[in-house]
Amino acid sequence: MTGRWQELGRAWHETNVVHCSVCGKLIPRRAWIFADEAVEIQACGPDCQQLYETYWRPTYGAMRPPEGTHGGAGATRSADAGTPGHKAEVD
Repeated sequence: MTGRWQELGRAWHETNVVHCSVCGKLIPRRAWIFADEAVEIQACGPDCQQLYETYWRPTYGAMRPPEGTHGGAGATRSADAGTPGHKAEVD
């Protein structure tokens, strides 16, 4: 398991929040960054990386980069990886 801690370095008055891409917890100060294929994923710690590798990816597939980017921290879930009990919006 390889990854690194990264300080978020936000100003005290900034209101943007960062959530773990795997479990959804709020990440207040530093994020665990790890790579999966060409995507960097922000997680709350090494335990979430293990959860991603042992449960999330085998079940739902790899996370993909956000729209309009080419990788980078903050990956999104796969298109077919819906949250149980939620329906996708259809135009």
